[in-house]
Amino acid sequence: MKKRIPYPGASRVYSFSRRFATCMLLGVLTFLPVQTARGQQPTLKPCAGVTPTTLSLNESDVFGEYETFLRLSPLPQDQSVYVVPTISGSNSNVSVSISPKLVQFEGPIAGVVLKKFRVAVLPDMDAIGGTLSIAHAVIGPDCDTEGGTVTVNVSDSGPPVQSVNVSETNLIVVESDGVNDGLSDEYALSLATIPSATVSVVVKSSDTLAVKFASDMPGMDPLAQKVLEFTQDNWFEPQTVTVTAVDDSDGSNENVTISHTASGGGYDDVVIAGIAVLVVDPDPFIPSPAATVSRTDLIMHEGQTSTYTIKLETSPSEKVFIVVQPTNTTAATVSPSVLEFLPGVPSSGNLLLHWNTPHLVTVTSVEDDNAVSERFAIDHVAVGGDYANVSVSSVNATIWDDEARNVTLSDSRLVVNEGESSTYIVGLDAFPLNTVTITPTSSAPDKLSVSPERLRFTTSTWHLPQTVTLTALRDVDTDADAATITHRASGGGYNMVDIPDLTVVIPDTGTVTGVEDEDTTAPTDFALEGNYPNPFNPATEIVYALPQQVHVILTVYDMSGREVRRLVNTSQAPGRYRVRWDGKDAQGQSVRSGVYFYRLATDAWHKTQSMVLLK
Repeated sequence: MKKRIPYPGASRVYSFSRRFATCMLLGVLTFLPVQTARGQQPTLKPCAGVTPTTLSLNESDVFGEYETFLRLSPLPQDQSVYVVPTISGSNSNVSVSISPKLVQFEGPIAGVVLKKFRVAVLPDMDAIGGTLSIAHAVIGPDCDTEGGTVTVNVSDSGPPVQSVNVSETNLIVVESDGVNDGLSDEYALSLATIPSATVSVVVKSSDTLAVKFASDMPGMDPLAQKVLEFTQDNWFEPQTVTVTAVDDSDGSNENVTISHTASGGGYDDVVIAGIAVLVVDPDPFIPSPAATVSRTDLIMHEGQTSTYTIKLETSPSEKVFIVVQPTNTTAATVSPSVLEFLPGVPSSGNLLLHWNTPHLVTVTSVEDDNAVSERFAIDHVAVGGDYANVSVSSVNATIWDDEARNVTLSDSRLVVNEGESSTYIVGLDAFPLNTVTITPTSSAPDKLSVSPERLRFTTSTWHLPQTVTLTALRDVDTDADAATITHRASGGGYNMVDIPDLTVVIPDTGTVTGVEDEDTTAPTDFALEGNYPNPFNPATEIVYALPQQVHVILTVYDMSGREVRRLVNTSQAPGRYRVRWDGKDAQGQSVRSGVYFYRLATDAWHKTQSMVLLK
């Protein structure tokens, strides 16, 4: 008989056909009962199981994990057992996502093998938890189709808060020493709640010459920037970022910050924690010729004297001179104008001039009759030996004129909504003779409070601006208010300085419109009643009851869970309260028609209800 010669690629076609037939067989085994010979009972083995059989999760958790394990042992080569998770006991208040969709145990297997499933709770807008079950179908030769059940208990603390989970905030990487490879480090990112669309997270290094990120493509060069994408299917699965050190020859360690920026899927405004990376350089440090200036800024007032020093870092090849040159000789004088540094080892005869001895420079500011403060640089030029081309840092000098004292406010007018706070900055313009105290005062303390009551500027901290916080207090009316913040300075030569006033406008927002006190008996339980009217346009009132003194937060959210307006954020006594919402957001803009949620939260109790705005 004539020998048959297979056509090219026949083995690949046969392999594909075999795999296709296997898949078809697995599909049939999934949906058809096991057929047995007449008069025989099927003998099915318990091939797989799960551990643990119970998970307790909260909607705010990223995910929970359990494992499926192979009971069948051994599993011959060319045989496989598949385990497919399925939600068997559902709950209308709870939804979960399971990853992966199935696992495969592929022979040969002689011992115990475990493979992992992840369960993520899909957030919703209510505060209702529940329980559901995950069953596992088993597909394999002579296998019992039941693979165990996992019960998932879900607790729910309320609407989801969008955030990005960061597994580590501090990393250490090591550069190569020329013989051994460097050491990398890694961390992982995942989303805390399901996004409305794909979220892209851009990962950047503050110093791309120090660290880079491993490429997702094997053999590719490290990346200066990396982009992670989280979809509605994989948002809860951590994605790993591997950080590698970039080799250099400077012998110095570096500190690098890795930042993250999210966009899309409702995550545009989410702030993500940064990563602090220490880059260790194992190369020996060989210093180069350099000069160290003890300070780079001098701040003086007229007639004052200040000093700084200059020291060489290495022994020069010969005598070195550093020329001290102020760019404004009418504002200050320097002494000496030339510094001399001697090479070699120190001795009793050259100790003050030795290269390793800090050389003192004295700067004296000149008094004048004008009211102008001077700012100028004191430059340094090195001459001699291997220091001829070495750059020496300059000193920036500021001479504050005694006649130039003034107080500056960052704002002349502010708008502070009722129940909210805002800040402004106060700073001195000139060096004080001693401590200066500035007292800001509100013209309407019952409507606008000021914190702190006093600002103190010392001779060492006078140049640091200080912050004043204004808080608009809620009242029972619906009228806009106004207040003026005046300022009085004392001490340090600032007593006669005229400080401008600050005008504050206080728009009335959604406010506590009253306390219902017809019944003198305090409520016995917390309560959040329905708003009235509902539907409403343009405003509605929300009624709630407090049985004890607690801190109360009453917040309005839109359908996506985004905060629209915080109506109450304060401590309140026992009683019944009515709060008015005028249908505007935190910026005072009217919101669109639709369904909104309002949530009352205290340390001991919380509740959420809905309302409808119709225009």
